[in-house]
Amino acid sequence: MPALIKNDVELVTIAIQQCTYAIRYASRSLRDNRRFVRSAVRNDWETLMYVSNRMRNDKQIAQIAVEQHSDSIEFCGNQVLRENPEIMNLAISSSEDHLMEDREVVTTVLREDWRLMRMME
Repeated sequence: MPALIKNDVELVTIAIQQCTYAIRYASRSLRDNRRFVRSAVRNDWETLMYVSNRMRNDKQIAQIAVEQHSDSIEFCGNQVLRENPEIMNLAISSSEDHLMEDREVVTTVLREDWRLMRMME
């Protein structure tokens, strides 16, 4: 795909609105552009799979994704989850109990914030 298209915010946004996975073909610089990524994730949390690690570790972007679907936690960066346990708590509180049954997830959250125990009542 020509660089002209891969770097064009408007054209890539049109493609993403039709198919989330079109973000895979956006340029690296667009997939690392906070404004563009925030908009793409607001449109569909699954775009988080294809953005830069820096964007996966952005607190606001991670929160937008987790508010849409708890499964997005899988694609959030480890750094943002370590530094912001409230994002993991949000994912757990909005999930269909499958995250609460995942020992690794629960252990990670409890290490950061004991208040998860209250949610288990």
